[in-house]
Amino acid sequence: MRSNRRCRACSTAWSSTPKGDHNTNNTARRVAKMYLNEVFKGRYVEQPPITEFPNAEHLNELMIVGPLTVRSACSHHFCPVIGKIWIGVMPNEHTNVIGLSKYARLVDWIMGRPQIQEEAVVQLADLIMEKTQPDGLAIVMEASHFCMSWRGVRDYGQQDDQLRDARRVPQGQCPAPRIPVPHSPKELTMLVRLLYASRAVDTSPEAIEAILSQSRQHNPSSGITGVLCYGGGVFLQAIEGGRSAVSELYGHIQQDKRHKAVELLHYEEISERRFAGWTMGQVNLSKINHSILLKYSERPELDPYSVSGKVSFALLEELMATASIIGRA
Repeated sequence: MRSNRRCRACSTAWSSTPKGDHNTNNTARRVAKMYLNEVFKGRYVEQPPITEFPNAEHLNELMIVGPLTVRSACSHHFCPVIGKIWIGVMPNEHTNVIGLSKYARLVDWIMGRPQIQEEAVVQLADLIMEKTQPDGLAIVMEASHFCMSWRGVRDYGQQDDQLRDARRVPQGQCPAPRIPVPHSPKELTMLVRLLYASRAVDTSPEAIEAILSQSRQHNPSSGITGVLCYGGGVFLQAIEGGRSAVSELYGHIQQDKRHKAVELLHYEEISERRFAGWTMGQVNLSKINHSILLKYSERPELDPYSVSGKVSFALLEELMATASIIGRA
């Protein structure tokens, strides 16, 4: 085929002994197949079918999908572009809901062609907006460009692109509270993460919602972010922020009569937040696939008392990666 002949011509031009090198026999054909059927497949196949469902549950909380793996190639040199991408969608009652795996397929289709990172992010955003019609959309992509590290200046740099278009992410009359940014370098080095478990005294939905509402109301002023996971009368909560603020909050939790059997699972100093997107995110385990819980414990139920803090934190990270955490930013 024509692409095969052109690759063979390139191979001949690059190789000093093309006829005597058995390793490059059929290399032109392999390279042509690789680009046509794998690297640039997105250019030659139709958009993957996406099944859309009505938003029957009237979801209106931030949903984050990622990190999803990005594999592409730069348009200028056909060098690899490898990285991660995160997609944040703010649905409304009219938003079409698509499966989590479909986001990965759309990313693979958009990135499966010669691309410029900035343009690829915009193309993906336009496609998701067209398919889902959400109130807001944000996309963050971090990638290593081999056209910079493999050739040229040969610097192992990374390009970050964040799409936060005001047209796509409108601010309503009551925008979500923002986490205060520390003003001094000293404050930046004092970030900590605390993970604890407790049992709910009142297990009614109203009591759980009251705890979440109180957290979302008071946490922004203290610079606290985190995630609260609840199921079967058990709380698993991760708290991030300044060391003094986190210590003070944990002290209040220990004295809070809505909690019992409060137990510290893990505490560490951190260089950056893992749950910076939530003043207090929420995971409702009644809607979670039991296989995720079974992956980290003996039975498909939340029991942080019987596993290590590292295992509980790994569970929270998986819940975040599978877009199971909801809540206001």
